[in-house]
Amino acid sequence: MASRPRILIWVAFFFFFEFVFCESVVDPDAPECTNRWIHIRRLPTRFNLDLLTNCSEYPVFDDFCPYLANHGLGQKTHNNSHSWYRTDPLMLELVFHRRMLEYPCLTSDPSAADAIFLPYYGGIDAIRYLFGPEVNSSFEHGLELYEFLQQDSPEVWSRNGGHDHFTVLARPAWDFSQSL
Repeated sequence: MASRPRILIWVAFFFFFEFVFCESVVDPDAPECTNRWIHIRRLPTRFNLDLLTNCSEYPVFDDFCPYLANHGLGQKTHNNSHSWYRTDPLMLELVFHRRMLEYPCLTSDPSAADAIFLPYYGGIDAIRYLFGPEVNSSFEHGLELYEFLQQDSPEVWSRNGGHDHFTVLARPAWDFSQSL
C-alpha cells in the first residue's frame, strides 16, 4: 500500500501537469465539436487539490486517502482485477475532473467555449460545514468560489451571468440545502 504523502504527491503532480498542458487538440472548426466546446476554468488549489491534502483529517472518516489512488477510483479490489476498484462515492468530483481532462473538445479560450467546467470539489469541501466546527456557517459554502469567479476574469463570468458554468457535486442535494 502506498503511503499517504506518496499518493498525494502523485495526484498533485498529475493534475498540475494536466492543467499546465491542457490545450485544445481538436481542430477548432471540427464539426464533431460544434456546440460541444468546453473550457476548464483554472481555480486556485484551495478549491480542489488542497482539499485532498488533508484526506486523513476529516471528521466522520477514518481516512479517505486510499480512495485517491487511480485518480479517485481507489485501489483495486484484488490483485487479479483489471476493472474493479474500491471507489468512494465522494470521489466522483475527482473522477469527473480527470475524465474532463481527456475530453476531446477542450479549448483553452473561454470565449470560444460553449460551457465552462469548474473543477471544484464541493462535496469534499462540504464536509467541514456538515460535520466540522464550521457547522453553523454552512450558508457560506461556495461563497468564496462565487467571489473568486466574479473577480478573476469577470468577463468570463458575466458573459452569460455564470449560466454556462458547471460543476459536479458528489453529495446528495440535501447536504447543500438551507432552511429559509
